[in-house]
Parts: sequence; C-alpha cells; structure tokens
Amino acid sequence: MATAGDPARLLFERTDRFVCTLDLQGRFTSINPAGAAISGYAAEELIGRYATELIAPEQRELAARRFADRLAGDPSDETGYVLLRRDGTRIPVSIASTLIEEHGKATGVLGIVSDMSEQTRASDALLESERRFRGSFESASIGMALVAPDGRFLEINRAFCELVGYSADEMTSRDFQHITHPDDLTRDLENLERTLAGDVDSYQMEKRYIRSDGSEVWVMLSVTLVRGADGTPLHFVAHAQDIDARKRADERFVAAERRYRTLVEQLPLCMYIRPLDLTQPNIYASPQVEAMLGYPVSEWLTDPNLLGRIVHPDDRERVLGEAARVRRGGRNVQDEYRYLKPDGTVVWVLDETHLVRDEQGEPLYVQGFLQDISERKLTEAERDRLRDELLHAQRLEALGRLAGGVAHDFNNMLTAIRGYAELLVGDPNAGSSTREHAARIVQAAEQAADLPRQLLAFGRKQILEPAIVNLNDVVSSIGGLLEHVISGSITVDIAATAPGPWALADRSQLEHALVNLALNASDAMPSGGRLEVRTANVTIDEHDATEPDARPGSYVVIRVTDTGVGMDDETRSRAFEPFFTTKHEKEGSGLGLSSVYGTVAQSGGFVLLETEVGVGTTFSLYLPCAAAPAEARARTILLAEDEEIVRDLTEQILKNAGYDVLTAGDGTEALVLYEEHCGVIAGVVTDIAMPGLGGRGLALQLRERDADLPIVFISGHHEETPETLQLGAGAALLQKPFSVNTLVETIGRLVGEEPAPEKHEREPTCVLADDHPAVLDSVSRFLETRGVRVSQARDGEEALATIRATRPDVAIVDVAMSPLSGIDVAQRVGAVSPETKVILYTGHNDRALLDRALEAGARGFVLKEGSLETLEEAVRTVAAGGTWVDSRLASAVASPATMSTLPPLTPREREVLGLVANGLTNEKVATTLEISPETVQSHVRHAMVKLEADTRTEAVATALRHSLIS
Repeated sequence: MATAGDPARLLFERTDRFVCTLDLQGRFTSINPAGAAISGYAAEELIGRYATELIAPEQRELAARRFADRLAGDPSDETGYVLLRRDGTRIPVSIASTLIEEHGKATGVLGIVSDMSEQTRASDALLESERRFRGSFESASIGMALVAPDGRFLEINRAFCELVGYSADEMTSRDFQHITHPDDLTRDLENLERTLAGDVDSYQMEKRYIRSDGSEVWVMLSVTLVRGADGTPLHFVAHAQDIDARKRADERFVAAERRYRTLVEQLPLCMYIRPLDLTQPNIYASPQVEAMLGYPVSEWLTDPNLLGRIVHPDDRERVLGEAARVRRGGRNVQDEYRYLKPDGTVVWVLDETHLVRDEQGEPLYVQGFLQDISERKLTEAERDRLRDELLHAQRLEALGRLAGGVAHDFNNMLTAIRGYAELLVGDPNAGSSTREHAARIVQAAEQAADLPRQLLAFGRKQILEPAIVNLNDVVSSIGGLLEHVISGSITVDIAATAPGPWALADRSQLEHALVNLALNASDAMPSGGRLEVRTANVTIDEHDATEPDARPGSYVVIRVTDTGVGMDDETRSRAFEPFFTTKHEKEGSGLGLSSVYGTVAQSGGFVLLETEVGVGTTFSLYLPCAAAPAEARARTILLAEDEEIVRDLTEQILKNAGYDVLTAGDGTEALVLYEEHCGVIAGVVTDIAMPGLGGRGLALQLRERDADLPIVFISGHHEETPETLQLGAGAALLQKPFSVNTLVETIGRLVGEEPAPEKHEREPTCVLADDHPAVLDSVSRFLETRGVRVSQARDGEEALATIRATRPDVAIVDVAMSPLSGIDVAQRVGAVSPETKVILYTGHNDRALLDRALEAGARGFVLKEGSLETLEEAVRTVAAGGTWVDSRLASAVASPATMSTLPPLTPREREVLGLVANGLTNEKVATTLEISPETVQSHVRHAMVKLEADTRTEAVATALRHSLIS
C-alpha cells in the first residue's frame, strides 16, 4: 500500500521509471516526468485519458482485465506489455500496479512502467548468436563437441558423429574415455588434468578413436577449457580433425624409408651422397663407413676436410681431380685408390660416383658407393709375389737338379782319381817321389769330397742320418765353438729357450749349417757387432704358409741374426744359389748358404731370409716339430673350469688326444690337485673367469711354484689378449669357441709333444634320423666314407624302431621332426637301447634348446651350420664315452650355482655391460644410451666391484656366465 507524503513526491519526481496514478475507472490522474519522456506525451495530455489507450490494441483487453483484478484486491504481478508512444513507435515495457487506499478505502491505483527495450535487444542478440553458433556447430566440416569436465559428451556435431560412427544420442550416453584408443588414453588424461589444474588453457595432440565398428581413426585433437566467471570449469570445447589418411601415408613412408635404409645399411658397401661444393661435408654416409675406414658417420657429416685428409697421399691429387671433374658434368667415375684409417692401416676401395640431376637437368649432388677391395688387392699382390717366388723356386729347383747331377758325376771322377792315387801310394815299384805326389793327390781328393757333399745338400740328395734331436741342445752345443771361430769384436748371444724343441734332423749337418751361417755373419761384421742365435716355437696356418716349401703346422725355428752390412735386393734374390758369393776370389766356394738351404729343406723345413742394407740379416731355419722321445714325454694336464659341461668337453678332447687329465671346478681345487701331483703335471688349462680364485690368480700362484709351467688360458670374452693378461713365456690364450685341433696343438706346442689320439677298437655305429631326405642322404654318405656304419630313419618313430633293432653306439637325431621330435626320441632311447648315446642335430643355435637336450639325456649337441667333420668328431667322441657340445654354445653355458651370491646389478649397469659385451666402446655406449662416457665408465666400475672383477672384460665374462646379461 502507498500513502501520500513528501518523500513519495520526491521519488515520484526523480525516478527514471514511468510512474502514474489512475482513478478507479482507469484514467490517468497524475504522470511523472519520466512517464512523459517515455510515452512522448506531456502530462496534461494524458490526465483524464484511459491508461489502456497507451497499450497496444491486442493487449488492451488483457490490461483491462488485470486492472479489474487489481481493484478486486488480487496481488500485484509485474506484467509485460507493448507501449504505444505518441509517435506511434512500440516499445516493450513491464507494468506493476498497486491500490492506493485512504482510511481503508480504495481511492485509486499506482502504476510503475519499466522500459524493457535494452533487455529485449540483448536477449535478441543472444538468441541470434546462439542461432549462428548452432548453425556453425552443426555444419562444421570437422568434428566438434562440448565435453563435461568428467569426460561426458554434452553436445556433438554431425561431423564428429560421422568421424566415430555413433549417433548424437549414442555419444551423449558415453564419455571420451570410452572411444579413445587405450594406447593414447593415458597421455590424453594427463593433458586434461594439466588443463583443469590451470597449468595450460588448452592442448593439442594426435590420437586415435575407436569407431563403432571397431576400426581405428587418427585425429588431430584440439581442446580448450571454458570456465565460469568465478573460474569454475564449465566444459571443454573439442575439435577433432580427421588425419587418418595422412597418418597412414606417413606410416607407409616411414616403412618404405626403413626398408630402403635397411637395404642400404646391410649392403657390403658404403653408400654416400656428397654436395657439389667440395668444401662442404657429406650429406649422407651409411654406417658401414666406420667399419670400413675407421671414421664415424658423424665425422663425415661435419668435417668437410676429412675426405681429402685421409686419401692416401700418393692418390690424393688424382682422386680430388676426378671428384671435381664429375661435378663439372663429366662422365661417371670408377676408380680404385687407397684410404688411411686412423691407425695407419691402408684400405683399398673401389669408388663409383655419378652426378644426380633434377628434372630440368640441373646438377643436384653426387652419389656413389665405396667397396673395400683390400683383400682383392692383397690377393693380387700375393699372386704376384707367389709368381715371383715360383719362378725363383723353379730356378733353384733347376739349379738343384744340375748340382745333384754334377755332384754325382764329380764323385765318380773323384773315386777314380782317389783310387788310382792310392794304388800309386801303395805300389812298391813306384819311386818315393811318385808315392809322395800320389799321397798329395789323395789328400786333395779328400778335401774335394766336400764339394759334391755341399752340392748334394743343395739338391736335397745328400745322405742324412735323421734322428729326434733337441734343437735347444744343438744351438747350445755350438756356442763354445763359435767363441773360437768368431772375432772377439763380435758379441755372441745364445738363447735356446724353445719350450718344444724337438725336430727330426741330422744333428751334424745342422750344426755344420749353423756354423756356416755364423761364419757368414762374422764376415758381414768386419768392424764388430752382435750375433744372436735363438730358438722358438711357432705355428703356421694356411695364411702364413707363403714360402714355396712352407706347410701349415707347428715348427721349431732357429733364428741367426747379425748386425752386419746386410744385403741388397739383387744379392738377396741369389743368396741360396750354388757358387754365388760376394767374397773375393779364393775366399769361398759360394756353396755355404746353398748347403744350409738344402739341409733344412731335406729335413722337411724351409729357410726365411730377412735383410736390410746397413741394418743386418736374419736367417730363420724352420724345422717341423716332432714328438719328444718317449722318456721325455709328460702326459698329465691339470684342467680348471667351473662350468661342468665345458669341463667335461675339454677333458674328453684332451683324453682323446692321449693325455691324462686332472679336473678341478675352480682355482682353489686346482691348487690342491697341483700339490698332490706336481711331479707329473706337464701343463695347465684354465678358464680365466671362475668363482673365487680365477684363472689369472691360479696362474700366478702356480708360476711361483714352477716358473716354466706351461699354461693355456681359455676365455669367452674377446677383449682379452695375451698383452692384457701379461702371460709371459710358456703360456697361450685361446678364445672360446675354440676347435679341438687348436686346443690339442696349443697344448702339444707348450708341453713339447702332441700325443696321438687313442684309436677305438672298432669304428662306431650310428642311427641317423632326419625328415629331410637330402640331409639324410648326404650326411649318411659322408659318415660312411669316414668309416662310420650308418642306419637311416626318416622320423622319430622309425628312429626308435631302428635303434631297438640295431642297438648302435650313437643316435644322431634331428630336433625338428614331427610328430615325434628329437627331444622326445632322446627321452625314450634309454628304454629301448640303454647303451645308445644320443646326439641332437639342429639348425637352431638356441641355449634354451641345449638345456632341454641335456635334460632329455642327450650326450651331444651339434649345429647343422657346422662342418660334417665336426659331426664326425662328435660321433667318435660320444661313442667313446665323452660329451660333445658345439663350441659356439659350449662357451655360453652358464652355471646358476653362484648367482645368488652376487650383488644385484642395476638395470642401467646390466644395460651398459650388455652393450660392452657386444663390442661397443665407452664412447659408443654413451652415444647409444645418450649419456656421457664418464657416466658409462662409472657404471662399469660399479659393476666390476659387485662382480669382484679386476677388469671390465672379466666383469662382462662373469655377467654372461651367470646370465645377468644376455
């Protein structure tokens, strides 16, 4: 209710709203200034007029009804109307009214009219904006969605529905987690959390949705968070652009690039791309370049001067000139030249380079490849050398035949001369003068007999009396003689220390040859010097046997070295020719060196001559090793190896070679055995890496007891070398895997004997089972040619039946047969033929398969990639009661017995040791793992401490043996 008063009048005059009073008939009784302004009428123009006249005609009835309700006492509700202004314009208004009473009786109505034009315009604008947004949202070509903070879809446009294959209703019942690929969900949720936390306002990522049909689609997702005025997260706006075609194309491109790169990087060539500007570094170089030339790819891509710097100086001008010419548009280049590796090694390459042009014919770059032809060049050089040596050998052979023929004829004449002279000496009718002259003739004939003997020696036709001689004794025996025949200004050094000095030779002829060489050396040192005579043992393989008379095998070599004037090339090439001499007339016959050559060659050896003018000369007399006399042979070997299967294998090899073997599982046990049998142990074979006392510590303690004890170290890690082990004399290093022959020859060389393998009383019998007909036939034929009696089986069942019927010594069974595998056969053989021992034959180099084979009771494990000779050795070894494991797996056999005693390695330490085991240097490990070389070294040191290793090599070996790394 309102009552009159001054405050009300003040409000009535000052308010910006249209305020008026009406009588009980609805006519204006008063209008405030704001009402006049809003309506466009002056106050006096409206006084006495009905208020409904200002209402739009279509609303006047409603306004009259509401006015009647107000008079009847109904509450006042604000109602919206359209007001007609004096100029005819229509404006939206809101009207509220209330009764005016005096003394409890209604006297009129108070009306308040509010202009709603601004609010209406804002509402219309909002509606229009929403209409435009809705149109854009629905017609957009990319997927759009409004997503609640918890991931529920609130609104989804048509493009988004088409992208994922769901309808809008289906989508609003799901959240984005439901349709996101599992591999992308974690990353998407992490981005969402960062956005809600305020770390970022929006994010973008590539991800996959799972469509309604189960297929995947790649999208580029852009997400923005919308917050309320108070910062509360309202919803996310998500845009999803279909990038599936691009991603699939990218994947195809990456796959194609990977295939091309793999192809290039597996070629036995180095591929390269170089710029037209020779002052710029390579654009590309394939990884093979480091192994071939010794410089990493990174250096080729950053050092523009590398190419010119490492080309051999003799080839540099030509190579750079050809490179410039091909860049000027010349023809393609194919050239052979040399590079120098960082260590100075010369590498011969075949370089083929061609110019690459664009579609308009403009030069882009040069491309080509390098092929290492060093071996071919060495072969060509070797061929030329062998050709020259063959010509030289043929020349000496012809001279030898001539010398032999002359010697025989000369001996015939000397026999007649000496015979007739002796007749004259004994003729009583001859005068004293005649008999004296005849005696001089006999004396001269005896001296002349040396000439045909030397000629026969050169022609390898002299009569020798060979015997097993100790060349150390031969060399030592001439020491006293040389002191009397060599000038006092010459120092003589005799070092007869070969551990296996036995050879089959004529001792007297050999001593004569050594004196001859010593006298020649003395003549070559007229002003004094040094003469050394030494013995040593050497093994020559097929690559080293380059001399015409050289054959692969073990030799005792006597080296006679002087510091004299040396020989020029002409003298050297003719040194062994009979009657060739550099001495003055009557100072020598020229048969000394030729007779040395003949004596050694007739004993099955050869002579090497090394000489340099002004430096000196070395004659090396190579004589084949022979077994020591029976009384000199010591046959017991001490074997220390912690891996049982490797120990059993090595023991069997040594026993088959004729040695007695004492076996120990570690260094401590080996020391105990040595103390018990020290008088009969001829040598020691020890693994380097063993729990507790390792091979190196064992060797040091044994050498304190016997400084000359022969020791063979065996190691499974190829970074060990004789230099790093500091083996000294009488020791050798064998890298696992090693062959049977290598082990036997090394032991024989160090202990001075090579015992012959024991012979079986009969040839072994075997059943060969393989489901591949060609393998079955070829292996059977080979074994039968070696005296092994073979019965064939084409599968596991037939193998068991044949084994039951024939009861062979050995069964060779292919692992991969069906339905009965080789493992199954090995498990059942004991039931059908207990005396038959199984060898599993497989093409899989698999340590786990070896473990299964041993568990099944197999006594042998042979890889098909090896030679058939290896299979024969395995058959004979297993038939004799031994165990055979292919050497490529034997060195990898690990014992888990001590694994629990080792401190655990960290994942990074295992990772570093694994890369080191693959041959990577610290720098390469650092590059691979993206850490510093110092960090790599720190990990290696920590691992060494944990594994109780003195070197990183020993640490790697221990980790491998205990399966800490693979």
